[in-house]
Amino acid sequence: MPDKTSEFNFYISSFDLKESSIRFKGPEWSELRNSSTDDMSLSLFLSPGKEDVGVHDATIIIYDSEGNILTKTLSLKVYPRIVSSEDDVLNEDEESSDLDAWSETWFGSCMILPNSWAYHLELGWIYIQPSPAGNNMWFWLDGWGWFWTSQSLWDPTSGAFLFNENEHGWLFFTDSKFYNYKLSAWLPYLRNGF
Repeated sequence: MPDKTSEFNFYISSFDLKESSIRFKGPEWSELRNSSTDDMSLSLFLSPGKEDVGVHDATIIIYDSEGNILTKTLSLKVYPRIVSSEDDVLNEDEESSDLDAWSETWFGSCMILPNSWAYHLELGWIYIQPSPAGNNMWFWLDGWGWFWTSQSLWDPTSGAFLFNENEHGWLFFTDSKFYNYKLSAWLPYLRNGF
């Protein structure tokens, strides 16, 4: 979702927003406005950047003229952006609260969390830092360090070319092993030590 503005509309049933005072506390990239459609709806506008990946709290407090108070705390989850195909972006307009689920991307099958950790079906737990476009990324793999790859270098069916920062060179990953071009040797990969 980073680098895109999203709008979420919701309805407040027991408050006349014309007769109420509304207070909003949230990240600087979030804004709450009265909806132009009626007097009972609000719109929440979100435009996080790539640096805002993670979970953020926001609070809406509504006071009415009779002394009633409504407080609602929201959990705003900003996920790393990974392109699932050339024209499609994973999680782009997702409004579901269940985004912590398996997804198919150019990078293979993975479950991406809003804290930039992902569980990759072949690699196990990795820490991802995708580019703003979502078509290339750096990722950290325990015991191996940082890797860089792109959509054009990663093929989930035949294997993936990866640049490894520790080795200052290229590796090829397929069938749970790495081929190190500098060493001209295959290296076994045990997913997260298992």
